[in-house]
Amino acid sequence: MELTRTFQKAGYKLPYLLHLPDDVQETDEKLPLILFLHGAGERGTDINPVRTHGIFQNLDMAEDFIIVAPQCSEQSYWVKEIDGLSALLDDLEVKYPVDPDRVYLTGLSMGGIGAWHLALENPDRFAAIVPVCGGLSVPGFRREQLGLTFDSNELFRRLSVLTSTSVWAFHGEKDDVIPMNESVNMIAFLQKEGGKAAITVYENVGHDSWVQAYSSPELYKWLISKKRHNK
Repeated sequence: MELTRTFQKAGYKLPYLLHLPDDVQETDEKLPLILFLHGAGERGTDINPVRTHGIFQNLDMAEDFIIVAPQCSEQSYWVKEIDGLSALLDDLEVKYPVDPDRVYLTGLSMGGIGAWHLALENPDRFAAIVPVCGGLSVPGFRREQLGLTFDSNELFRRLSVLTSTSVWAFHGEKDDVIPMNESVNMIAFLQKEGGKAAITVYENVGHDSWVQAYSSPELYKWLISKKRHNK
């Protein structure tokens, strides 16, 4: 079942796509939820492009999950919507039978960046995170457009708060938008700190590593096997 909804509360407004398992109304069981953050090209007011790339192209592999895919406005960027995304998750956990110990976070490109930032601000919330062609840094021209002033080096030093969270990053070897080393260095840091982190690098693949990442059945098997570390 796929629905289109808008979250509007306390100054936040986020349209979103919502996928619910077919038997959601027939079960008392709490269900796993995936929060999917799209890339910069899908920003705007028409929700349909959010289906274009990533997890909504592979729903047959993720049919047992509740999946929510909010849309970022064209004038914003996910790193500026962290509080709104957290409020959206709070709202969903009230409205739907979400298992709070099986909430997963993923995103591609701008959404991969957003996933890292959201996880850093909520280190005890997610059972696992899957950043695809993401990083901590925002491309220079985007920083100027949006007036972003955060220090990505400072954020890097805070990565140790994620050592108890399962992380699986994906990146294309030849990514010329967000360099592969963004992901490689963060995963290496987490591994050095004793974290549960891994990375898959696709050889001879550019920025669109999301095609292979989200079409892998192993990703969804891995996700559903994870539970929040502090439970």
